[in-house]
Amino acid sequence: MTPLPTEVRATTLGGGAVLRGALLTARDRAQEELFTPGEQPVQRW
Repeated sequence: MTPLPTEVRATTLGGGAVLRGALLTARDRAQEELFTPGEQPVQRW
C-alpha cells in the first residue's frame, strides 16, 4: 500500500468533522487498493 496523498484546505470545520472525513477517505482508498482488479497473471504452459 502506498501513502495517501496530502491535501490541505482552509475550513471552519473542526474536530469530529475533520476526523470523520479522514476516516472516510482512508477507508475509500484502502478499498480501492484492495479490491480493484489488477493485471491478470500470464499462464505459461
